[in-house]
Amino acid sequence: VKVFKEVPADKIFVMDIYPSREIDTGLVTSRELVEATEKENVTYIGSAKETLEKLKPEIKSGDIVFFMSAGDTDKLARELTKNGQNYCTLYIVRHGQTEWNIKELTQGETDIPLNSEGIKQAKKLRKKLKDINFYAVFSSDLIRAKQTAETINLEKKLAIKTTKTLRERRYGGLEGTP
Repeated sequence: VKVFKEVPADKIFVMDIYPSREIDTGLVTSRELVEATEKENVTYIGSAKETLEKLKPEIKSGDIVFFMSAGDTDKLARELTKNGQNYCTLYIVRHGQTEWNIKELTQGETDIPLNSEGIKQAKKLRKKLKDINFYAVFSSDLIRAKQTAETINLEKKLAIKTTKTLRERRYGGLEGTP
């Protein structure tokens, strides 16, 4: 809730990515999170289909649009911006592999570093993105995200802006469990 109150955005839309995970874990749902913010510019949308219907008319040329979530965010972003308007292009990267990914353990905000495969994945992505002219790099302050960003950014030498606001959601006692 604190993050949404501090984000300097005109509008924030929150959708369900894994509704069943929210129900199964008993954690705060996306809808409850939005209600707790008590801010008029934070809106709960729901499913990916509802998100498309709501956001299509909202996004205007020149808007800076930031999509952050798990799942098929890239497909959603492409669908929302495919009408040819001139948007800022954002490259959203998930961190490389960790030992907990292999063990299928919930990471949440537990600070787990990349394993050797995760470092290889980040290096491979660095090669793929080498010709992209980035203006800024943002990362969660968790080590796995910072290691991924630092590896990708190695030759570009941009200052990486780290923030807690880009952290994965916290799962409390479920972190470290399958």
